[in-house]
Amino acid sequence: MSSLDEQARIEVALIGGGVIGLACAFYLAQNGHEVVIFDPAPGRGASYGNAGGITPGWVAPTATMATLRALPRMLADPLSPLVIRPAYLPRLAPWLWQFALSARAHRVEAISKALASIAMSSVQAWAAFAEDAGVSHLIRQQGLLYVYAKSQTRTGAQPAHDLRRKRGVLLHDVDQAWLQKFVPTLAPEYRYGVFAPDAAHVVDPGALCDGLLNATESLGGRLQRLAVTDVALEPTGVRLHTAKGSWL
Repeated sequence: MSSLDEQARIEVALIGGGVIGLACAFYLAQNGHEVVIFDPAPGRGASYGNAGGITPGWVAPTATMATLRALPRMLADPLSPLVIRPAYLPRLAPWLWQFALSARAHRVEAISKALASIAMSSVQAWAAFAEDAGVSHLIRQQGLLYVYAKSQTRTGAQPAHDLRRKRGVLLHDVDQAWLQKFVPTLAPEYRYGVFAPDAAHVVDPGALCDGLLNATESLGGRLQRLAVTDVALEPTGVRLHTAKGSWL
């Protein structure tokens, strides 16, 4: 932890107390800044119930030619990961065009490299950060398993796995016997798998958020259980408006 003189010390307001906001708050408090978090229910939004994955393997962009080819099938299936109301398509068209441009090979390569610059060190970075915050017991490095029921689905995922390997991610192709031994509760229809042993996960994302908040408060950080409704730039600073008044 580095100390700051009063001139270098600044007051920082963080709007939103999810895992990103709380991680930023703890880092800033560690470095001597005055931190105020605004959130009516910190750590109880999207950060509370997610999978908590920390993995070097998140280096394959969503926008790829394979995704574009799958769009008609996904749009026709109401249970697919992608559902778009037809009336909304005209408004979405500019974004879809940019998405398509990002699926070109040179853009996929550039985006993958950018993602790798963050993801490849994520496990080590989180391990050190969690140790400082006193929440290292919530992170376990037990790997990540991709499973597939059909050979066609497994084949369709190959370009993403090839890209991961190209970025230096360690992957092992595994068969059904390995899957049943490693995950006995896995449904037997899953016959194909790819195992990423270097990945980690958070066993309780809500508890991680609580731990980051407690660690921030122990360093002098403050929590305001309020939602910010407006932000105004004034000559003397930034004013945050809430249902219970404003903060400057």
